[in-house]
Amino acid sequence: MQWSGCQATWMVSTNVGDGLVYVDENLVAQPIVAKSWETPDDTTWIFHLREGVKFHNGREMDVNDVVFSLNRLMDPEGTSYWGRKMKAAGTTVEAISDYEVKLTTPQPYGAMMTLLGHMMASIVPSVESASGEIDLEKQFFSVGPFKVAEHIEESVWKLDAHEEYWEREILEKNSPRVQSLEWRIIPDNATRVAALRTGEVQIIFPEDPKMLDAVGKDGNITGIQQLTTNYYHMPIIAGRDQLGDVRVRRAIMLATDRDALAQVAAFGYAIPTGPISAGFKTLATPLSDLPGYAYNPEEAKRLLEEAGAEGLEIEINVTPYIPMTINLAQVVKEQWKKAGITGNVMIREQQTWLEYLLNAKSDTSISWWVGYTDPAFNFVRTKKELVDRYGLEEAVAEELAQKGNQLIMEPDPQKRMQLYREVERRWAEEAFTSMLISRNNFIAYRNDLVRNIVLQEFGEGYGVPLWQGMKQVELVQ
Repeated sequence: MQWSGCQATWMVSTNVGDGLVYVDENLVAQPIVAKSWETPDDTTWIFHLREGVKFHNGREMDVNDVVFSLNRLMDPEGTSYWGRKMKAAGTTVEAISDYEVKLTTPQPYGAMMTLLGHMMASIVPSVESASGEIDLEKQFFSVGPFKVAEHIEESVWKLDAHEEYWEREILEKNSPRVQSLEWRIIPDNATRVAALRTGEVQIIFPEDPKMLDAVGKDGNITGIQQLTTNYYHMPIIAGRDQLGDVRVRRAIMLATDRDALAQVAAFGYAIPTGPISAGFKTLATPLSDLPGYAYNPEEAKRLLEEAGAEGLEIEINVTPYIPMTINLAQVVKEQWKKAGITGNVMIREQQTWLEYLLNAKSDTSISWWVGYTDPAFNFVRTKKELVDRYGLEEAVAEELAQKGNQLIMEPDPQKRMQLYREVERRWAEEAFTSMLISRNNFIAYRNDLVRNIVLQEFGEGYGVPLWQGMKQVELVQ
């Protein structure tokens, strides 16, 4: 559970694991396993652990489990994005008492609490892992509100309430507590809706926003849209032919009408976004103030003529694995015609699409980015990546890499805000990736069967719509 990068895995394991903290809808760290913490300086974090926290087998968690968990997260043999970031920051972890753990970095790292707030930073057992009783590469096992009762691959995850969960008394005082959860794997959206209508399941998470319309007329079903920091984007590979001219890349940006994409491609269930996801309402610059983000096909045509790129043809790489990529590509293709750009939509199966996306084998692709709880993470790019993958000139790549690293390390909120503005504008000016629209969460549930569905107005961006919420759901008696 610490190393997986799969959204479906996160949606299950977030109910099993608890970490030191979580990040709320206001992007503020809140306590879970750590009851409090302090930062005596910009490179030190001291966490005071909650006593009486127990693993799913009943053993009490101790400070050694926390040290083990964070060091395992940073294991270079692992695959955790978060762990690599913590390792790159030079993070060291040490126990300073039975209930205190200290993290230090050689220089300030402003995004540390965000890293610790992800479910991949859940506390896992050191003793049982060392003895071989628990295989952490194959089993979900932690201190969270639910424990795994059964797993049938590609079919279902069955979770039972953790009877010794530290927050149990608080939960039961507020509402009757759900004693079990079944996460059924139902790939087809229509089948999910049918199961909801019959009461076979009580809650679904449809990928297709049209499904909310499909269930909207049923009085027993409530549909919810949640804005998140996730977004669809379209990298424009500067290393491919005429796209090396920044004027051509800017023309492609200007020829893209993001308002229409939100209304037509996403059926109104999205909002236009720039380099900082629109989900970060207080951080994102209005699109009208960013170069290239205000729809202007005439200016796009002028730039193409100036660059000698009239009659430009662009291949757009998409996949049915993410249906919205096809929707977006078809609308973009029509929009570009007004600027004299021909879009050739290439629909590829998932693995081939991914190969073309990651290896810059297509002029552009449409995909989505996790927005995280800090937009700085999407701006942290190495010079090598920006040159090799996006084809940017070395001087530009070095500048953007330096700015991204400066942003991720800066602890001062006011200075960070200024850096957000600078980095966001430079990404827009270089036009090497075009942000399109938000990628929201969609939820539908049987209001006659369950209640107390706690859904924050703002989703933290990991594709987990009920983050820290399933433990509060009630069955209607």
